[in-house]
Amino acid sequence: MQTDTLHASLAEWHRIVTTRDWDALPALLTDDVTYHNPAQAKSLRGKDAIVATMTLALGVRDVFVRHLAEHRLRCLAEEPGTHAFEILVPHDVPDTVMLYEVYTDQAAFDAHMNGASIAIMRRETVGMVLTLTGVPCVLAV
Repeated sequence: MQTDTLHASLAEWHRIVTTRDWDALPALLTDDVTYHNPAQAKSLRGKDAIVATMTLALGVRDVFVRHLAEHRLRCLAEEPGTHAFEILVPHDVPDTVMLYEVYTDQAAFDAHMNGASIAIMRRETVGMVLTLTGVPCVLAV
């Protein structure tokens, strides 16, 4: 089964290269890398990711993480554009939570930020988050 898929993918790659049909390339590539094609000036992007850091009110991290874990499960189950949602708690910084999230694209991230699950999360954690910063990224490898 995998051999058939591999042969079909290689045949499509050969067709794209020989016909210079670069517009067909994104459908063939995996979503989790950035591809640099020397025949094109523009790179083909991988999935969008964000690394977020939240500073919390003192003493609320355990409760906040429980709400965040429920939010994570909802997002992964109900948001088709959400591919990863990891919760990190630093060892020596008791008032901080970090997130690593991966989305299909900007539209999927926007849908997440305007979705039902994040609205629930915001209601359940009012006053717990003091600061929130995020660094938008793209998966490179």
